[in-house]
Amino acid sequence: QVTVFMKMISPATSDWILTAMADGAALLPAAITLLMPGYFTEFGVLYVSNVVPSANSTVARDKDDGGSMVRYLKYWVIHTLLSSLLGSLRPILAWVPLSMHGTWILWAYVQLEPITRRLHAFLERELTLFGLLHSFPDASGADGDANQGIDQTMTVKLFRKASSMLPNTSSKPTPTVGGEGEEKSDDEAASGEEEAAAAASTTAPADSELVRAKID
Repeated sequence: QVTVFMKMISPATSDWILTAMADGAALLPAAITLLMPGYFTEFGVLYVSNVVPSANSTVARDKDDGGSMVRYLKYWVIHTLLSSLLGSLRPILAWVPLSMHGTWILWAYVQLEPITRRLHAFLERELTLFGLLHSFPDASGADGDANQGIDQTMTVKLFRKASSMLPNTSSKPTPTVGGEGEEKSDDEAASGEEEAAAAASTTAPADSELVRAKID
């Protein structure tokens, strides 16, 4: 409060620090697993990603704290998607050094209240622009996503950026080769016509001589 009064930090930053300290205190029993091999760190990951949020969800339900209940409902949505993603990448992460320690830090970061709300808002916006969720107006009655389409989603932007980085395998025909081929074909046709005309001129006198001989 003193730093806020002296305007060294904003009230929002002060709230974030206090929340991070309160949430971090619950993670201290699992913090020791960060100093252990990955096999023991996995138990710390289970404690951070499942035990602590489950206990906090139960406390929020018992106290009938609507804000905390909404927070942990959003967390469990993110938990489901992130668990599926990490599960699909598990064969790859098994070869990455200290991947389990990084997973521990990821779960500790995700369950911070500002991060949880931010990730859920991002996920909600993506699904709304894809048409999978209904867009509700805010408190002022304005619908911010009404005039936006699927092209504004981060998923489409990342997909287009990745596609632009791929090598282009389409080959365009060079005009010089085609022009030379056409010139050659025209020359061959002209030479063929000249040969045919020469052959006709050589055979014409022979035919006329035969006709005169028959008449005589």
